[in-house]
Amino acid sequence: RFGMYLGVMDPYPSLVGGTFAFNATDFLRGGVSYGIANLSGVRLKTVALGVTALVPKWHVTPSLGLSWANVTVTGTPAGTEDVFGFRESEKHFYATLGLELQTVIGFYGSAGLHYSFDTGVGLLPYLKVGWFI
Repeated sequence: RFGMYLGVMDPYPSLVGGTFAFNATDFLRGGVSYGIANLSGVRLKTVALGVTALVPKWHVTPSLGLSWANVTVTGTPAGTEDVFGFRESEKHFYATLGLELQTVIGFYGSAGLHYSFDTGVGLLPYLKVGWFI
């Protein structure tokens, strides 16, 4: 199944974003995401690739994911401001732990936590809603 969903705080570290995803198997999902954030004049754009493991045949399932993201930061005044721990453009890996719902008719929802391996931010929550066909 292929799907699209919108996210709050997804992809990490964006405030809002969108994802095109596909269920490669009944227990593995891949996706490509794009997100943005704009705080205190600091703008951030994120492009991410990720995989998520699910429990097969469960409509409500715990999920565990790993993603790679390219984060582009612009508008940083003298390196003193940051957006969720990012002061400059960089690439990073982050893990995702959450709970997902995917109904038979295609509705998708998810909530959980992101953790970046490259910044000292710690855990950030996320929420996603979309549709699979």
